[in-house]
This record gives sequence, C-alpha cells and structure tokens, in this order.
Amino acid sequence: MEEGRPSSTAIVAATLRAAHLLWDDSPKIFEDTLALALSGCVSEAALRERFDALSAEFGARVGRDLAQAALSMVRSSIVTRSRYVEDQLVQAIERGVAQYVILGRRTRFVCVSPIRPGQRPAGVRSRSSRHPGLEANAPSRIERGDAT
Repeated sequence: MEEGRPSSTAIVAATLRAAHLLWDDSPKIFEDTLALALSGCVSEAALRERFDALSAEFGARVGRDLAQAALSMVRSSIVTRSRYVEDQLVQAIERGVAQYVILGRRTRFVCVSPIRPGQRPAGVRSRSSRHPGLEANAPSRIERGDAT
C-alpha cells in the first residue's frame, strides 16, 4: 500500500465488479455503475485488456483453466459480498439503525448505495474508517473522474 494511492485490493475488486456488470449474464447480482471508473479503466476495452493481463499472469502461475475458474469464483464472491452488505444495511436502517461504519472505500458506496445521503432517513449517519493517506484525496478523485 502506497500512501496517497488506491490499494491494489480496491482496484481489483472494482475491476471484478465492472466485469460482472459488463460481461456476466442477467440478472445481475450487483449493479455497481461506478465500478469501471473505480477500476481506473477509461473504457470497456481497457477493462478487457486489464482483465486479460490479470488472467494471463495468474494463468502462467497456476494454469489457464484453473486461473479462469478461480477468477470467476472470486468475481462471484466479490459481487455477492457487495450485494449482501448493501442489502443488510437497507434492512438495518429499516429496523431503526441510526449509524453505520464503512471499513474501506466510502466513495463508491456513497455514490451508488441504495441509501444515498439525500435519501437517508433523518438521523442516520455514516462513518468511514480507512488508511488516512488513501482516503485523503478520494473525493477529489471522484470529482476528476479518477475514482480509483
């Protein structure tokens, strides 16, 4: 992790969420409309290039078939986890939870969450806990369109 730079874990997770949104069949498990921007890719073609490079690098280590199967399972896990977390938050707020804490990237969640700041019930607050050097410039990255 480099201070002032997004974590590689966040980039890979966004890349996998974007791949799900763009390439997996419907119905989608999780529709993260900012995933492509958060991945750092400027287009679907750039995402394909990154995904193919990731697949090739992993395939060189473990074999092509195992790499493809593993990446598919990891992609499913990432999007399922994201969907589950947001569904649980919606249910918690409906039960009266007044505050939640996001561990990790708050920028994506704030922009595309089903509980957006303007739609949150009165009194519900969110907090984010993340490495300070990484979170410090996240809002400016979203404004510039460099959301990674």
